Amino acid sequence: MLSLGRWIWILGALLLAAPRLTAAPSAEDRALADAEKSFHDMVWDRAEAEFATFAQTYTNSPYLAHAILFQGEARFWQTNYPGAIALLTANQKAAGSLADEYQFWIAEALFHKGDFQLAADAFAALARDYPNSARRLRAVVD
Repeated sequence: MLSLGRWIWILGALLLAAPRLTAAPSAEDRALADAEKSFHDMVWDRAEAEFATFAQTYTNSPYLAHAILFQGEARFWQTNYPGAIALLTANQKAAGSLADEYQFWIAEALFHKGDFQLAADAFAALARDYPNSARRLRAVVD
């Protein structure tokens, strides 16, 4: 007969050897991951389209503000500054904890578009309205 210690050891070994059971990623998680991969691979047109599809499909997602921010950034990197400004401005009230990032990319797009006074005002608003933002120093300098 096996002692209690050996049973515990055998049970532990079996648990370690057993494959881990994890939930498969949801369609929402896969769509977001695919869009993020396109973004990080700098395939801006595909990233923009995938984030747009995500935003249209998962309107109640907790990642919606994140997806819209990255869609706006993808537009920025394609030099579609008016499109980035329009998208981020239209969704800024729902940005939540990403509001400072929305403000930053609006200001950056205004600057690159050549609207220097509006860009300066937008950077100043970021520094004033979001004192804890990681973008604050850059906004003050810009």
